[in-house]
Amino acid sequence: MFDRVQARLAWEVDTLEAWLQQADLLAKDRAVLERAAGQPRWALERYPDTGVGVGRPTSSPGSSSG
Repeated sequence: MFDRVQARLAWEVDTLEAWLQQADLLAKDRAVLERAAGQPRWALERYPDTGVGVGRPTSSPGSSSG
């Protein structure tokens, strides 16, 4: 479960940062995405790297798979 949570946080950060790369974002949308990316980024920094199970989750961000 630890590795799944870590992988999910990494996926969320990657996804949000990819959205932040869009040049046509409004300043208010960019600020919202920055805050949204900061939360899982902060949590991910507190997870030690075990080197195990670093894959991406298969569920979408809105699903409640666990």
